[in-house]
Formats: sequence, structure tokens, C-alpha cells
Amino acid sequence: MPSGRRVWAGARRDVRPRGVGRRGARGGGSRVGVVSWWRGVGRADRLVLGASALFLALVVAGSLVWVGVSGGAARASRARRYLTFTACLVTGSQGVASGEAAVVWAGMEQASVATRVQVEFLPVKVGSSAAAAVPYVDGLLQRRCGVVIATGAAQVAALDAAAAGGPSAVLAVVGGPVGVGRGVTRLPGGRAARAAVVRLISAAVQRAS
Repeated sequence: MPSGRRVWAGARRDVRPRGVGRRGARGGGSRVGVVSWWRGVGRADRLVLGASALFLALVVAGSLVWVGVSGGAARASRARRYLTFTACLVTGSQGVASGEAAVVWAGMEQASVATRVQVEFLPVKVGSSAAAAVPYVDGLLQRRCGVVIATGAAQVAALDAAAAGGPSAVLAVVGGPVGVGRGVTRLPGGRAARAAVVRLISAAVQRAS
């Protein structure tokens, strides 16, 4: 009794062109078939096929050249040379994740792109008092940062105290106590801090050059 599955008579029909062997790419039959097919192509068709192959080769070659050039430009961008001048930021334990520190850091990165200065930040991980922040500020000054910016009350107080020693670095604060001593620049808070940081660093680089 016939089963319910229908098998179409033409499902396994061999539809290969005449002259192409059954082994395909694994044997010599495919080469014989290609040669036979090529001999059967007219001269005009051969010219068209040759022109198409040449055009495709030129397109591929052009793509490879473009990829090579763009890759070289990307490597050149990554190998960008920076100045020896460094601008540093001292923050609370949260670093530059949020608040005024994030705005200031964005300004420092913008200044780095514009002037090629190096920028870095240092969060005070232990304690939240000015006394705890003093070693961090002193460390940045000893590393000869050309600009040192502080955010947060403890860091601002520590930087203000360091100004009494007359460091050569440009000192600036965002936030913290209202009054700061001589030699410390108070930058505006909020969104205006970003542009103020860019101006501060750019001016410091010009004076140092």
C-alpha cells in the first residue's frame, strides 16, 4: 500500500550542463566541462565576460587600497603624540562618574583634544576629610602636573592648603568652600565648568610653551 509521502519524479533530476562531470569540484570532470562551455561561447560574449571580470578585479583592488589607507589613518590617529604637559584632577571616592567631577573631566578631555596635553584624575579613596586628601594633592604636585584641579569640599580644602607652599602648577577648584586663598582660581560650577576648564588648561599650555 503506498505511503502518504509523495516523491516527485523530477526531484532528483540531474540538471547539470552537458559536458560537466558528476564529480564536480573534486575531480577533473569540472575542468573538462568549463573548457567545453568556454569553447561554445562566442567571441562577443567572451569580450563581455572579460570586461566584466576586469571591472570586478578593479573594484576589489580599489576596495583593498581604501581599506589600507583608512586603516593607516586610524593607526596614525591612535599614535597621536601628546605634550609632556599634564593636567590633573583630584576628586572624591566616586571619581569622575557623576556630579561636578564628571563635568570637569569632560572639559579636561576636550582640552586634551584641542591642545594635546595629557590628562589624568586621582580619586581620594580613603577618608573624606581635607587631611585625607592632602597626600593625594601633594602627590600630584610632586608628579609635576602643570594644572591641578580639585572638586569636592575635602579636595578643595586640601588644594587650598597646598597653595601656601607656592607650587609652580596652576591650581583651580570647582565647588567647596566659598573662600580660597591666593594662587587658587575658582571656576564656575555646573555646566559652565566644562568651558572654564578648557580655557584654563589652554591658557596654561600657552604660558608654558
